[in-house]
Amino acid sequence: MTPDPHLDGLLAHAVRRPDVFIRVTAALARHQAAASAARAREGRSLGPVDGLRVSWKDLFDIEGTATTCGSRLTTRQPARADAAAVARLAAAGAVCIGKTNLSEFAFNGLGTNPNFGTPRNPVFPRSEDRLCGGSSSGAAAAVALGLCELAIGTDTSGSVRVPAALCGLLGFRASGHRYPQAGLWTLSPTLDTIGLISGQMAWIRAVDEALTDIADRDEPCRGPYEAPQFLLDVDPHLEPAVSAALVRFAGALRDAGYRVEHAPHAHLAAVQTLFDKHGTLVGYEALDSIGHQVARGQTALLDSRVGERLHEAQRRLTPTALETLHAERLSLMHRQAQLSENVVFLAATTPMPAPRMGELASARHFHAHNRRILSLTMPASFLDMPAISVPIGRDEEGAPIGAQMSVPQGRDRFLLHLAASLENDGLFTVSSSPDDHTASQTPSAQCFARL
Repeated sequence: MTPDPHLDGLLAHAVRRPDVFIRVTAALARHQAAASAARAREGRSLGPVDGLRVSWKDLFDIEGTATTCGSRLTTRQPARADAAAVARLAAAGAVCIGKTNLSEFAFNGLGTNPNFGTPRNPVFPRSEDRLCGGSSSGAAAAVALGLCELAIGTDTSGSVRVPAALCGLLGFRASGHRYPQAGLWTLSPTLDTIGLISGQMAWIRAVDEALTDIADRDEPCRGPYEAPQFLLDVDPHLEPAVSAALVRFAGALRDAGYRVEHAPHAHLAAVQTLFDKHGTLVGYEALDSIGHQVARGQTALLDSRVGERLHEAQRRLTPTALETLHAERLSLMHRQAQLSENVVFLAATTPMPAPRMGELASARHFHAHNRRILSLTMPASFLDMPAISVPIGRDEEGAPIGAQMSVPQGRDRFLLHLAASLENDGLFTVSSSPDDHTASQTPSAQCFARL
């Protein structure tokens, strides 16, 4: 096997970041990269994913490695086979760098983990100690550090979109079961879906194509697409810098020829009211999923913040709570499905930029920050809406700010197509310098239906 100095350097860097990678799969990465290079030399490329460096949140089984779920409580026995999504990307030629860190059992949106260390946000100097957001904290950090082109995570209440926003990246939450989930540990079987974090829409779209079930992949794209109608909701609880960035982004969309209307997102308020009255579906399902992992007498090994959230869910659980949440969810989803196919909900991804670790010292502050940081992403998850967070600027301290675009369940292709068009127009960029991207001569708002 011919040595690859660049890959070896990346793997060595990953090993030096145990807060980001729970396991670096160096031998597997070298083998897959060598096979990809051989195919390229021989003109046998498997497509756009061939040779792409990817990481996997440590909820996915990878043959021969333990799936820890970010916890010391799991059995840590090596998996006997790859998860279905892992196998599908490997077959497309992807190079697996390793398994990334996460909030324990994926059960907080801040990305903290006392077991394997909390990943520091790479956007900031080491002295800043800013959080990546979670639960896919290591996934976002791995991309931000340049250790992989794309990271695969999961999104239950915002666990891909939040860290993407706080790290200045793209984060896509797919509709539930768009991608195969066999071999994936789930916190909430109803809400969990696979999500993608990257710096380029081209990589997200290529991996989406590789992961999507063959029947859906071969289905002709529904098009030409109608020009999108953005419904903008500027939540009054946004921090000023976030609100200002969102308004500027909406203005840029209008200047590019897109339709943008101010309209409160009724489903956001409806879902929050439902949670205030009955508790959260993810909390109740976590009682079962995490409960199976916690053996009697081992609760001392559990992150205390996870234990506190489980206790709160147990306290609020009533005989009718789950039934009510499921029934109301289906009703709200039905109403969403009646909307015009070109409607796009536009909002901030998080109400504030990345918090500092020191702000979470007390349980009260931790849980308040957790509720707040997930407040704008959780409703889309509850209604199984595909959603993507895109970077729209930074605050005065250089902290990234994200905007979330979401559409009703099943309209993933439309959303990905839209995001790629906006990227092509230069309306957002992952790069710190907007000069790195050149807008197309014909704005996509004018030719959207022809693409």
